[in-house]
Amino acid sequence: MKSMTGFGRGEANAEGYQISIDISSVNRKQLDIRFSPPREAIFLESLVRKSIPQHVARGVINVQLKLNNSGTAAGGVKLNDEVIKSYITQIQKLNSELKLDTAVSMTEILQLPGTVQAAEAEIDADILSTVAAEALTTALQALVKNRTNEGTHLKQDLAERQQILAASITSLNEKSANSTAQFREKLEARIRDAELTIELDSERIHQEVVLYADRSDITEELVRLDAHIKQFSLLLEKEGPVGRELDFLMQEMSREVNTTGSKSSDREVSKLVVTLKTELERCREQVQNVE
Repeated sequence: MKSMTGFGRGEANAEGYQISIDISSVNRKQLDIRFSPPREAIFLESLVRKSIPQHVARGVINVQLKLNNSGTAAGGVKLNDEVIKSYITQIQKLNSELKLDTAVSMTEILQLPGTVQAAEAEIDADILSTVAAEALTTALQALVKNRTNEGTHLKQDLAERQQILAASITSLNEKSANSTAQFREKLEARIRDAELTIELDSERIHQEVVLYADRSDITEELVRLDAHIKQFSLLLEKEGPVGRELDFLMQEMSREVNTTGSKSSDREVSKLVVTLKTELERCREQVQNVE
């Protein structure tokens, strides 16, 4: 079991290229990769988007890449020959048409828009890709390790809550089995206290008991809850992503518990239902962090 939150960092360098990659992840139902590389390294996006799903199944994955390419050819500046020639041609034409003899120096021309451009440093895509892949692999391994460590704590917490739920469901079975008999005892006690002229073994009392048993029968809910709690235990030991399955299971268990609570009027059963609802809500909150 892994958490969806974590952090990993990887660094690599070769032939003057140095890359540092930071990867952080937070909760999300789907896999959402967010990567904004430097302009000169934008071609690395395909590498990032292909590599991450091999390590991570869910969550928002933020990738930050820092590039230092001090070992490559310097960028410097570049003169735009075509623009410079165009300026000179236009100046000569105006001098001729206006019969002027105005001298314009190259220094003045180079100050005109578009004559000088910044030249980008040369990038060796193959070398940079190799360095980036090494840094990315290290970062992803660190991220997975971090998510696994946190997932171990989540698993322990969920396992403890699974035991509480299992014990409560067992008690619920026991209380439910005696609820009809307890209802009859309470009904007969009220009749005696009220000094009513009703035979305690009359058909009327029998009908009331049968109606109560029918209204409060939670056998189906208990059978499903028992199956769900066993599935909960199996999912805690399952390899790979289980967050979605656990989330669905918590919803199903909550529905059965709510139905149980609405059917039963027994005080002890109601207490157990409250305990189950509380623990299920805590489980649902934790499950949102599970990959």
